[in-house]
Amino acid sequence: MSSLRSLYPDLEFLTQSRRDRRFSQAGFETRFQDGYCAGIEECLPTVGHLALRRKGPAPDHGDFWQLPWQVFAASDRDVSMFAVGFSRTLRFQKRLSLEDKTLRVAYTIET
Repeated sequence: MSSLRSLYPDLEFLTQSRRDRRFSQAGFETRFQDGYCAGIEECLPTVGHLALRRKGPAPDHGDFWQLPWQVFAASDRDVSMFAVGFSRTLRFQKRLSLEDKTLRVAYTIET
């Protein structure tokens, strides 16, 4: 998620990148600092780059900041989306819903 803006008043809640970078190819060696570096990043399965461990390598800041997310349900009050990881067999889903003046984010992870 790269932007979270209030309509009243016009206020951006997330830090915006000052870099003119495009998303690169997702991969184990892709460095977070070379990416867009703005918004909300769910660092799954790890924050740092993991060398070979019991379940194999994982990239810096995890898989999901590198991947396109698929929206599968949306209305004027909520949106649900998912992405499938490449370093682990994970389907990571999030639902953002606006309840009165509160934004709720719910996560589901399927293995």
